[in-house]
Amino acid sequence: DLTPAGEQPRPGLLGRLLGFLMRRFTRGRDFVPGHPDREAIEAALRAAGLAWSRWSRMDAADGTEGTPLPPEGPFRSALIRLPPAREAFDFALAAVVGVLAPGGRVLVYGAGDEGIGSTGRHMVGPLDDVGVRAVGQRCRVLEGRVPVGAEVGSGAGARGEARVLARWRAVAPMDLGWGEVPWVRYPGAFGRSGVDAGTRLLLEHLPGLPPGAVFLDFGAGTGVLAAALRHRCPGARAVLVEPDALARAAARENVPGAEFAPLGSWSGAGPFDAVVANPPYHRGKAETLDPVRALVAGSAAALAPGGELRLVVQRRHPVEALLRASFAEVARLADHGPYRVWRATKAPAAPAGAAGAA
Repeated sequence: DLTPAGEQPRPGLLGRLLGFLMRRFTRGRDFVPGHPDREAIEAALRAAGLAWSRWSRMDAADGTEGTPLPPEGPFRSALIRLPPAREAFDFALAAVVGVLAPGGRVLVYGAGDEGIGSTGRHMVGPLDDVGVRAVGQRCRVLEGRVPVGAEVGSGAGARGEARVLARWRAVAPMDLGWGEVPWVRYPGAFGRSGVDAGTRLLLEHLPGLPPGAVFLDFGAGTGVLAAALRHRCPGARAVLVEPDALARAAARENVPGAEFAPLGSWSGAGPFDAVVANPPYHRGKAETLDPVRALVAGSAAALAPGGELRLVVQRRHPVEALLRASFAEVARLADHGPYRVWRATKAPAAPAGAAGAA
């Protein structure tokens, strides 16, 4: 379906898209970047006897790790679900073109309120013969072809990946509260125009850490919270959880020496003295508290006795009851604009011999 996860599918739209794909895709190595509609698309490709590969920047729920760039080509065709950020689309288009054979086709689809109507002009240049191929219920499928003579081979090989990432790497000053520092970012990863208001509020209320402490930054993005904690506590060990492979690439430079834990099993990397987070709560356009629930449950298990979770969420999200169900103490540390900072503390260890006292 062309609707974001969490919304009701629009009847008939997926069928029209799949019918279009079956008419246009040819037998050979086709390519489907990861997107919310991937399972349905792949099922249709499988039913038609077509071969495909998959690329996603994001780690999957099954433990598959995302990658900054697609697998090595050449491929004959690629399908891109329009990303929410224009620069993320520009990056995805360039990455896909780099692994398609000359003359290969690129299909891009999305809804009108996601910007698909203006996307065609951004495809001109990297692609030839760009045009609208299907329209339905405020959605479009666009198509373009890789120019004959285009360079192929800028995919996931070590040399190719380093070359492409160097081309898209940007460094700009970022103020994290103690002065500007050079900050590395890549397209679509957090940090383009500075620190967002929620993260800024949490930066003002970070926990103090003892020497040699271990902390986890959940949903770390490019590493803002981790870098701030490391600045305040230089000897602390930083563990980051970030499902976007491009954001991880930036965080490795912004927080040198940081460790990274998988999204699905990070709680096993503890115990932690603190967990900090500005957790995501969007899946496509739909809002969900599932990542916050996973953060709270994982933190309750992974924190050391007396350790604490500090997170910032929009005040309209009902997280207090969720925190109180899992932690011994819960306090609201800041309430500014639409954001609140919460502290949830795990019960301290029982004194030695307390279990046998009468």
